[in-house]
Amino acid sequence: MSTTTSTTIASAYEVVGVDMPFYDHLGRLQHPDHALTYLARFERFWDTSSVNQMRMTQMQFRDSERRKEMEGSFTSGVEYIVDIEKSQPPELWIVRKERIESADSRHLISMYYISKGVVFQAPDLQTLLVSRLRNALYFCQKGLEELRERQTFTGEGYAWD
Repeated sequence: MSTTTSTTIASAYEVVGVDMPFYDHLGRLQHPDHALTYLARFERFWDTSSVNQMRMTQMQFRDSERRKEMEGSFTSGVEYIVDIEKSQPPELWIVRKERIESADSRHLISMYYISKGVVFQAPDLQTLLVSRLRNALYFCQKGLEELRERQTFTGEGYAWD
C-alpha cells in the first residue's frame, strides 16, 4: 500500500503521514471515499483485514447498488468510518476506526484527522493525560528550583530575595 512517496513520522504524542503527490492525484479529497483511500496509503494507520479493505477487494467495480447491499453484510471486524457531520471537506476529514462487535455494538479504537493532506492520529486518553501531567510537573519543578535559588537563611529563619 505504501509507496516511496509516502512518509510516516512518529513523535511522542502524534503520528503523522504525508503523501502529497497522491493527495493531489485524488483532487484534494473532495469525497469521503477519497479520505478513506488516502488513509489506506499508510500501513501504520490502515488495518488490511478491515471491513473497508475487504469491500475494496471484493468490489473492484463501482456498482452503487451492489455496494449498498454489502455495507450491512459485515457483522464483526474493524471498520473505518468518515464522520461526515464533524468533517469540514475538503480541508479536514475526521475518520473513526471502530471495532464491530455485533450489528448494534461498536467500540471506538482510534481517530484520525486528515488536514490538507497530512494524517494525524489522535492521541489516546492515557497519552494525553501523561503529557499534561509531565508538563505540569516540569513547571512545578522549575518554580521550586527558582525559589530554592532565591532563598537565604538568617538567624530568624528563611527569607527569599
